Amino acid sequence: AAAGRFDTAEEGRAALETSEETADWMLRQADNAAADIAGMLRAYRPGMASRAVTDETGDDREWLFSLVMEPGWRGDARTLSTYIHRYMADSILAAWYRMTAPDRLPLYQQAVATDRDNIIDEARKTQVKDVYFKL
Repeated sequence: AAAGRFDTAEEGRAALETSEETADWMLRQADNAAADIAGMLRAYRPGMASRAVTDETGDDREWLFSLVMEPGWRGDARTLSTYIHRYMADSILAAWYRMTAPDRLPLYQQAVATDRDNIIDEARKTQVKDVYFKL
């Protein structure tokens, strides 16, 4: 009976270690995606007085992006937030399927590319003012 309890405890410990390894892996993937997003926003809005900051909030499932967009920005914060969320989720899934089911990888690679384009397009929406043409 004692051996049975030991086996169960060992199995439980092994399952916990595997669960923690998986959580660590997912956290690294989310960190990578968050860094990609911050880089995209900085790269495609170089002339703006805005900054993208990513801070882990203490909850492994939550990242905070603080964006201060220029006064002429005409994008929609909710739409940009949706695109950022999709990019993070699709990036993590692409990394997962790269290891587990490579045949499904192209679907997620395409989704990541589309998400990236959507983030860039939304971040670049500006209102053009005071444009004069001289002929």
